Amino acid sequence: MSRPYRHIFALALGALGLLFRPCALHALIVDPEQPANGPGAVVAAHPLAAEAGAAVLREGGTAADATIAAAMVLAVVEPQASGLGGGGFALVRSADGSFESLDFREQAPRALDPAAFFDPADSLHAARSRGGKAVAVPGTPAGLALLHERHGRLPLARLVAPAIHLARDGFPVSRTLSSLIAERAELFLGDSAFASLFLLDGLPPMEGDSLRNPALAQVLEEIGQEGFGVVAARHGRALSEAVREAGGWLVESDLTEYRALLRQPIRSQWRGMELVGASPPASGALAVMQALEILEPLDLAAMPEARRMHVVAEALRKALRDRSARCADPAFYNTPVDSLLNEELARASLAQIHGDGIHAVWPVLGSTPVWEDEPGRNPRDKGNTTHLSVWDGQGGVVSLTQSINYFFGAGVMAHGILLNNQVDDFSWDEGSPNLPAPGKRPRSSMAPMIVQQDGQPILCLGTPGGLRIPSTMTGLLIGHLQLGLGLQEAIDAPRCYPAGTTLVIEPRFPPATNGALEAIGYRLYPMGPMDSFFGGAHGIRRLPDGSLMGAADGRRDGAAVLVEPRP
Repeated sequence: MSRPYRHIFALALGALGLLFRPCALHALIVDPEQPANGPGAVVAAHPLAAEAGAAVLREGGTAADATIAAAMVLAVVEPQASGLGGGGFALVRSADGSFESLDFREQAPRALDPAAFFDPADSLHAARSRGGKAVAVPGTPAGLALLHERHGRLPLARLVAPAIHLARDGFPVSRTLSSLIAERAELFLGDSAFASLFLLDGLPPMEGDSLRNPALAQVLEEIGQEGFGVVAARHGRALSEAVREAGGWLVESDLTEYRALLRQPIRSQWRGMELVGASPPASGALAVMQALEILEPLDLAAMPEARRMHVVAEALRKALRDRSARCADPAFYNTPVDSLLNEELARASLAQIHGDGIHAVWPVLGSTPVWEDEPGRNPRDKGNTTHLSVWDGQGGVVSLTQSINYFFGAGVMAHGILLNNQVDDFSWDEGSPNLPAPGKRPRSSMAPMIVQQDGQPILCLGTPGGLRIPSTMTGLLIGHLQLGLGLQEAIDAPRCYPAGTTLVIEPRFPPATNGALEAIGYRLYPMGPMDSFFGGAHGIRRLPDGSLMGAADGRRDGAAVLVEPRP
């Protein structure tokens, strides 16, 4: 095993004995009426999560079942990135070929006061990035409940059992979690609840040490017995009190009245394939589709690397600016998807891309947006999310991206649940459709996607990374489906992100490429060499013979587990 997660895989395998003790779990397993008859796969940001999902597929569970099992394990072993206190989006393809987009994005508390964030002295925007004011209403419990209701087969008690064992009995600390706790020591030393959960004898844990979360284990047990609704019904008071004590507005009714929503996914055609993605308020797939539509006539494979990076960056800058100006919560704003994914607009945009210089001013639909993400503004705290790709043996596919936003969310916790800081994902510039409002869901860059060819799925893909998600996804799709890189090779390749005329890059590009980019006019801003700033992409590819291959991102502790067909 050559992947960078090899160093924790042995620890993970050792912990699997705790996950799958036959005497504890066999009574919970049902014999499905229609067992899986083809290969399956699970790719996740931790080997324990991937194996938990794969075990569910082996028992005849659906892609939705495996997604829930893996997501709950991630809530335990990767608590810094997602969990019951966050939200996200799931793109689901059923075995019959139909699609659904599940929106369980967080939303602003009804008592939120936007004026509280416009403090000229708060130049680092601390009020909306940490503490109670940053907490939006979590959506993950309602989202996973809806996913199970519509597409699940196995009982919830079976699906949450692996996470319960890990939370109660302990799990091995990964390299990533160990380093993040050490980097954020002030958060843990100043909060007794965080210290008791994440520190050992008052010190950050080392890789391989064991951590437990017995409070979360109790919540998960209740979910297995009564459903995800117990999070709000039984723990809503504690969660809302923790937020209000930290200065926020969350109340119990915000939690009990929250609803996950079913939406129609967005679609576009690209190079003979159909791209399907989560719809607004998710905006990542929209930006990816628009950028690819602009670039479609170009033979990117024939270009030198720097020239290719430049034209892709130009297309992305256009797509990201349009997304910034014209995308928000559909309950508050009607995103003109058909106008943005428009061939005439794409050809006009392509005509303005020049191979030897950066286009100074893009035409923007409706208003002039302000660039929202600049290098140096909390660069290691932005968009620390997680992604799951799952494929079952009957053709069901789930691409799910979920988050608590910054690592460790708002720094607020109750009953073992870390709460998000998604209020920071609203825009704060006058005229933006993404301005904060009570009950509004902030726009997201998440982009869970599924690619089809001739009506059949061929690729399930997604990544964390905040505003870098559209650039990462665009690069992955071009690399794998146009340049001919293998999926793992495309994921491992160095990445870049256009922040205005600055190109944020992983410092693994050849010096000649960097020099050519600087000659075009870019300021290069290195981040890396291969860390979580550019996300942790996880994908599954169906090969022409029908077999599956999974690819995980070494920027996280990712792992891909394949499941053999059932006879």
